[in-house]
Amino acid sequence: VVDDAGRPVAGATVSVGYSGTNVGAVRNKTDAEGRFAITGLNPDGGLVGVTARKDAAITAAPVAIDPGKPDGEVRVVVSEK
Repeated sequence: VVDDAGRPVAGATVSVGYSGTNVGAVRNKTDAEGRFAITGLNPDGGLVGVTARKDAAITAAPVAIDPGKPDGEVRVVVSEK
């Protein structure tokens, strides 16, 4: 998770909203470098939306990810705008 200037955001709350057979909600916090990991998603459950929030800074819209794809990085930007 980064801010709109591209700086890592430590301590942001990352939430995952599910679709398909991925039902429920998962939350995690970013580390000092803005990194986070979400585990336990059903790879056949369809796309999920990732959002982040730190104080007044939030994502403008969920970032869609596919748990069925190989491991990779997702860039989530938070902004106070």
